[in-house]
Amino acid sequence: MKNWFSPAFILAVALLGTGEFVAREFFGRSLSGRFDYGFHPTAGFRENANGTVDLLKAGGRPFRPQKFSRAPAGNTLRIMVFGHSVPYGYYGSGQGDAPLEEVYSSIIARQLRETGIPAEGINMCINGYGPRRVQIVFQQALKYQPGIVILHVDTWSNDDLNDQRRKEFEGWSPRNWPMKLLIVRRLYEAKNERIFGKWLPKSITDQSSESAQLTKSMDQNPAGNTQQQVDDTIKITAASVAMARQQGVIVILIAQASRQTNAAGQYILGDAGLGDRLKELTGRGVYLISMKQLMEEKSSWEKLFSDHAHLNRAGHELISSAVVTLIQQEKISAPP
Repeated sequence: MKNWFSPAFILAVALLGTGEFVAREFFGRSLSGRFDYGFHPTAGFRENANGTVDLLKAGGRPFRPQKFSRAPAGNTLRIMVFGHSVPYGYYGSGQGDAPLEEVYSSIIARQLRETGIPAEGINMCINGYGPRRVQIVFQQALKYQPGIVILHVDTWSNDDLNDQRRKEFEGWSPRNWPMKLLIVRRLYEAKNERIFGKWLPKSITDQSSESAQLTKSMDQNPAGNTQQQVDDTIKITAASVAMARQQGVIVILIAQASRQTNAAGQYILGDAGLGDRLKELTGRGVYLISMKQLMEEKSSWEKLFSDHAHLNRAGHELISSAVVTLIQQEKISAPP
């Protein structure tokens, strides 16, 4: 009879157990929600005993690292921005991320402070997130008493794909047991995502990032997304707006537009009709800024993009100015 408890077997189990202990004990925070792919409610948030909150680059939700108090100080107008790689500040494939101070979440707060309005901007955006995963972040962030939330809305999403990945090894069927170990699950994930990757050109491996997928999607689908995608986006966004308004939080919707090319090779602006549809959600305490409408007023609007979808610094400054003007015109201030 075969002896399963051979020295080699015992050594393998010991090494696996030690690796799992080290992963959970020393890297547990960075692996928080790692295999929920953005669907964990609190991944990336760390509430500290001193009353502050850290946004972390956790495996399951890689925020831009930031720290803020759980409640805004005094009469400070707290502005939180939610969305995907565009408001996150991704400049496009091969160009990396903009410094946080050059992204419109920071510029808005800075411009308001220059006019005498105490304000802080917090960037809650995550590369590649669609409306479903943005809403999960949004629900948690409302705990921290924003005065204004900015929802940067787009129809592009791979939320469903990541939801399928999350559910792949749910349950306690024997076939799923090995995947309950963090180290085994991570090796499996690495095998699927990066096998042979080191032999591929960087231009190809770059396309595996969720930020790059947004650009690729818009390149391949210049006419915009399907009506069903638009309808789903409006439905999810409406629910997020309702959550904010129930707490008396002001909502500013920003409708994503992209730089597209027509049959004649000319640049045109497109938003899949999103700007018009989002008008349905506006009303008391809910405002809309259409990137398409905003940019069409500029003679060289195409220079505001770093690629088909993402903005350069001038693009971020344009949106910032539009938001600040809206806040001033509507006399929006910090809640009492």
